[in-house]
Amino acid sequence: MKKIIKKAAFFLLWIGSGNVFSQPIGLDTLYVGGDRDHCINILILSDGYTASEQSKFTTDAKQLADYLLVKSPWKEYQNYFNVYGLRVVSQQSGAKHPRTATDGDTNCQLLPISSPNNYFGSTFDNGGIHRAIYATKSSTIMSATAAWFPDYDVRLILVNTTEYGGTGGDYITMTANRSSVEVCAHELGHTFANLADEYWSYPSEKPNMTRTSSSYSVRWKNWLNTNGVGIYQYGTEGAAAQWFRPHQNCLMRYLNREYCSVCTQAIIEKIHSLVTPIVGYLPQSPVKLLNDSVLFSLSLLKPIPNTLKIIWTLDDAVISSNCSDTLTMSPHLEDGIYTLKATVEDTNTALRVDYHANIHRYTAAWTLLKNRELAVVEMQNQYAVHVYPNPANTLLNISIDLKKVDNLSLEILSTDGKIVQSIENERFTTSLHYKNTVDISSLPAGVYLLNIRIGKAKDVLKFVKF
Repeated sequence: MKKIIKKAAFFLLWIGSGNVFSQPIGLDTLYVGGDRDHCINILILSDGYTASEQSKFTTDAKQLADYLLVKSPWKEYQNYFNVYGLRVVSQQSGAKHPRTATDGDTNCQLLPISSPNNYFGSTFDNGGIHRAIYATKSSTIMSATAAWFPDYDVRLILVNTTEYGGTGGDYITMTANRSSVEVCAHELGHTFANLADEYWSYPSEKPNMTRTSSSYSVRWKNWLNTNGVGIYQYGTEGAAAQWFRPHQNCLMRYLNREYCSVCTQAIIEKIHSLVTPIVGYLPQSPVKLLNDSVLFSLSLLKPIPNTLKIIWTLDDAVISSNCSDTLTMSPHLEDGIYTLKATVEDTNTALRVDYHANIHRYTAAWTLLKNRELAVVEMQNQYAVHVYPNPANTLLNISIDLKKVDNLSLEILSTDGKIVQSIENERFTTSLHYKNTVDISSLPAGVYLLNIRIGKAKDVLKFVKF
């Protein structure tokens, strides 16, 4: 579900790099939404902060974290994030100013040339642009994070200077200037959610950039004519006239704005792909009760406000479809073996995704035995299924995250129940993470069912072939 970095291998890299930490270093916990293994971990590393400036870094990093977590849609999903600050001591304060920028920024020529001995080599004037500050020692950053916090998902380098600036990429570099938090929010759109700039720059197909101008097939067709979303050319001539953006006033185009609806949706969908909202469940072990009912419950990471919907089914028949994360199961059942499932969906109105409940689905399943008494025989499994894109044309991606290894079967059915393609046949998974890309190009256009069996639990998801 989330990236895994091999600590031992990177620890050897760190030791062998010749750049061993000779100064004090520490980790600040700036915000905790949940357990590290379940949440997205943002790590802020300091650069250009001397030993006497470490408390300033903690304050600056906390201000950055507070800003991000009150900006939509990060605000609504703040329980899905943890934020940490890694205090690294630089020998000298600040950022490098080589004064080599050619973009005409007068600030570049007003600042004296300087090259302080900062730890990660953060410097202005990258690519001839003065405000493009970048931490140049990427191997040192990799070594530091692997040695001290390998559980990161997103890395930010916070540089101790009041000069405005920032850049994105594998990690985001930004300054302590108060306006630079907007640069950080913009760059997070790139680094985290694969968003494009909504000004003319580096054209490629992205959630918010496309060459499709048809209102029937454009990526954001469900948002058209809502909240200012349309199909806008990047320019009036040349290549720019052949590419389109969804909004004229989005944070991905101008700073000090909000994300448009299309970019907001892309960020939330990225969160969904990384975080399973089910973090615990009860009962976890066999239970036997002769006359009393059995209480089933889920521990959830909940958006603010809570938009999660829980559907409880018994042998695929819906018995509860409200937002309750608990269910009391009566012992008054016919004798037999049953499968009880709790399936979690996000119903946030910021999402207008076709078949969304069939793209990101999170499930916990139990086996029940009724034979004079009601017993929970076992917790079958907890799993998250991601099927994308939906609709699909030639390739269908299937990703399944399991709580425990189990038998797995996958097949594609027509709507009348006929098997049209077998993908897996009782394969025993040796990993908790299953991924497969299935060629569906030979299937006729239409609606299909993806039949999933994990152990004794069954699930059926719809997808469209166009």
